[in-house]
Amino acid sequence: FRFPIRRSPEDPGLLRLGPPSLVDDMDGLLNPSPARRGKRVAFLHQGESRGFVRELGTRIRRTRLGMHPMIGPIAMSADGELVATAHFHGEGVKVWEASSGRLIRDVPASGDRAGASFSPDSRHLVVSAGERNEYTVWEVGAWRRVGAWERSVLMPCSFSPSGSLMAIGTSHPRVDLIDPSTWSPLAALDPSSVTVDQLIFSGDDGR
Repeated sequence: FRFPIRRSPEDPGLLRLGPPSLVDDMDGLLNPSPARRGKRVAFLHQGESRGFVRELGTRIRRTRLGMHPMIGPIAMSADGELVATAHFHGEGVKVWEASSGRLIRDVPASGDRAGASFSPDSRHLVVSAGERNEYTVWEVGAWRRVGAWERSVLMPCSFSPSGSLMAIGTSHPRVDLIDPSTWSPLAALDPSSVTVDQLIFSGDDGR
């Protein structure tokens, strides 16, 4: 379901949630990944080992992606044009055209698990793979590797909303901040003994 969020006309400090609208009624859809711009959302279906793209605002119009054995995380680019599917105990990260379901690229990612995230401008794909605990950055379109880091642990990377910073896990609990304009480290954060499971920036890039 999709829940619209609106400000209350009586009190602008309050938000109104709902009423909900059905996004899709297909059994087994998991891990929705919406485009930041546009009206598409990607889902994975582990039972079919593939992803689906749903066009919001239409009468259950889906695009079916190709098979990806042992499919794991799924990510949609901010512009809604591409979908990346990763794996658990499988092989590779596959990049698909969202409108047609056509396979565009098979990006190397070996090991027992892999993840994928697009940059906010949709120009880069960050792949994390478990065999060497390595993050790699690929330029979308040219599919040229422009950055790589090996770390002792892997977790999903996170971009600030503007795309001016990227955070990656390095070891528990250290986090590195990366400058996406050069793909070089800017700073290391060490939140003492706290266990880091997820990385999220504030909406204004300030935290």
